[in-house]
Amino acid sequence: MLHILELFKKNCIDKEKISIPPEGSEAPPAEEPTAQPMVQTTVIQNTSNQKALIQETFGYKCMWFALKNTDIDTILSNCSRLSNAKPTTWETGLQTAKDSPGKAFLSGAYESWTFLVGFGLCEPTETENFMTLMSEIGKCADEVCFFATHRVVELQCFAQSIHGKLNRYYCYCGESGHIYANIGDVTGAEKELSLNLPTNDDELFEEEFSDIDETDILLLAEKMSMNPELLIGMEEQRCVIADILHDQ
Repeated sequence: MLHILELFKKNCIDKEKISIPPEGSEAPPAEEPTAQPMVQTTVIQNTSNQKALIQETFGYKCMWFALKNTDIDTILSNCSRLSNAKPTTWETGLQTAKDSPGKAFLSGAYESWTFLVGFGLCEPTETENFMTLMSEIGKCADEVCFFATHRVVELQCFAQSIHGKLNRYYCYCGESGHIYANIGDVTGAEKELSLNLPTNDDELFEEEFSDIDETDILLLAEKMSMNPELLIGMEEQRCVIADILHDQ
């Protein structure tokens, strides 16, 4: 079984290492403190109540849920895999989720879509566990979409649940040459993008079927929910960072 979570863990940024001088070497002499002129500083307060604008986003080499017509508190109270939620900013929370597979970033709503982002949210190639998670999260919103892409192993996955019912689930990995899931009818988004995806491994190399890549995942996200790249420049809404709990 392909373990996608392990690959996402490798994306995490290593903590900075502290440089220790070799044994026997002398530490550099401490610099003498110099007198600093007294400077009067003026604190300028932002009285406009203007929210910060989103400067970075997610999409490539990532996995996320998009939930329609819901809010952070509803998701936290219904999703048993999330705990210990704490307030954060968009930049800090998203970076924490990228650096730590055990963390998930949860945003406020943008054009009615709330985002749950994390490299360790689930194993999309494990179909039964994934469908269980989609069923649980599906209770939190009118509609739930899931997207995942990992260019190293050519993992491409998308799913959609409407009113708690799984409507579509497709998961393919180029490295293993295997379609892990092909459940549900072809969506309108696939038709609009002229994606004629293979339904089984025997069809993978037949010319009449489409190859799917990370760009297609972003285009599907735009058709089915919202392309996260379009979040750049929008005002930050309430955000939290939470721990991800996995079955033992």
